[in-house]
Amino acid sequence: MGVASIACAAACTADRHAPESVRTSAAQGSTSTPLAPRQSSVIDAPWTQAKPPANCPVTVGSPATVPPSVLEANDMPVPWAVHWFGDGTLWTRLPPTGVLPVEPGDAGQLAWTTKFPWWRTTPGQLTIRARLLGADAAGDFTALVPAGYAAIGFQPSGLNWSALGCWQVTAEHAGDSLTFTVWLQPLPHA
Repeated sequence: MGVASIACAAACTADRHAPESVRTSAAQGSTSTPLAPRQSSVIDAPWTQAKPPANCPVTVGSPATVPPSVLEANDMPVPWAVHWFGDGTLWTRLPPTGVLPVEPGDAGQLAWTTKFPWWRTTPGQLTIRARLLGADAAGDFTALVPAGYAAIGFQPSGLNWSALGCWQVTAEHAGDSLTFTVWLQPLPHA
């Protein structure tokens, strides 16, 4: 299946569960706002071609890893979600080179945004935080986690970043945490 077909499949199926409300999780506090679906037109695949700088220790997951009891395990809700990474209760799929494609945020949001998939094997609330890595690193981050999905299985999120660069993401769910590092790169548009 081509990149454009995968991108269309991801964008076209993103609305199958309309979010009722959204919890925003930032490093400090939380609020509720609606999560608007985003659609983009991909002209190439930076997540397969781009390489992060050597000073960003990205996490790439493993093509050989098969998560236990993950519902919808073969779904790829976004085209860059390739290699599995996780533990017994929380899983995600990461870009194969550690380069996470992002788009410009809408007015009122942080500068960059991306859809991000999670799979939960037990019920529990998902919270996400991130920090920009580097000597002079200071960045803001918010995560939008829509309600209305089953207690286990697929859970989408919208991640919003104030700057490009090397970010460490930590998700917490059912008493467990999952941490990985990604390099943010703008997503090309047609």
